[in-house]
Amino acid sequence: MAGRALLLATAASALLAALLAFAACSKSSDEAQAPATPQGPAAAPSPAGPSPEAPAAPARKAPQCERVAPKTVMDKHCAGCALREKPAPDGRGVSCRYKGDSIGGEFEIMLVCDKNLAKKEIIDETLRQFESMKTMKYERVEGLGRAAVKNGDLQIVFWDDDTPCQGTITGVMVKVDFAALAQELVKSITPTAIE
Repeated sequence: MAGRALLLATAASALLAALLAFAACSKSSDEAQAPATPQGPAAAPSPAGPSPEAPAAPARKAPQCERVAPKTVMDKHCAGCALREKPAPDGRGVSCRYKGDSIGGEFEIMLVCDKNLAKKEIIDETLRQFESMKTMKYERVEGLGRAAVKNGDLQIVFWDDDTPCQGTITGVMVKVDFAALAQELVKSITPTAIE
């Protein structure tokens, strides 16, 4: 079972990396087609040398676990579990790991938010990749966000319906109904919750 879990985690990571690369390529082509913005006059160099570059814009703030997976929701599915939160450095996502005796182990909710992830062609391509996997069987889950797939009771991947976020719930041999949890998360993940 541990080998299957490792294979699942590796495949999911590879698929997410491919998805983000595809989204980045899509974003690059969108930006390449955007009209050029007019530039103001160049600043005159100072006697001390060129002026320092403007500081880079700070990365946006990552979503917080307690806002996208509220305590009231998590207490139903993981009573007494400890939370370990790890925001993505670029601010696009968060990893929420829950561990507890009440569920017999640990599982993770990973949320990635990016406007490119909500594009229909990105979702369709990702679904196609999941469904074409030979080593693991994914099936669609109807009525969950924009789209969703699951691999038995090991993993569920869903696209939220009112935000540009993709959620993934993964765990091995834990007593958590991932589909029921995902249904509640889709309701909790709102534009306000991810600010």
